[in-house]
Amino acid sequence: MKLVDANIFIRYITGDDEQKALACYNLFQRIQNDQEEILLTESILTEVVYILWSRSLPYRLSRQDIQARLQPILSLDNLRLDNKRIFLYALDLFSVYQLLDFEDAILAARMEYLNITEVISYDQDFDRVPGLKRVEP
Repeated sequence: MKLVDANIFIRYITGDDEQKALACYNLFQRIQNDQEEILLTESILTEVVYILWSRSLPYRLSRQDIQARLQPILSLDNLRLDNKRIFLYALDLFSVYQLLDFEDAILAARMEYLNITEVISYDQDFDRVPGLKRVEP
């Protein structure tokens, strides 16, 4: 097993370097065909989403586009990610709730998974997510 960095996802998804995009495509094909196994960390995944979505960086993909492009990759059996279901759900929340950043979507997804209904926060974006109650300290 190997650890994977954010730039592999960025090159593959954006195709901004054709040669590297093809090499990344081949890597994901090997993963899909059970020829390779990789480990993705939470911090790398959040970096990928930030880079693809940030208005200060060149890619500026929509939330829905990010979800649509990452979901099939993250669903690969040989792509290891602790609590993968939570992150797949967080991508769904991120694509639906326009005011949640990805880190807050992860928090909301984890709350649902753990049956926690209250979050202590000043971030009013949580007020829009059904089933969550935001409280201030």
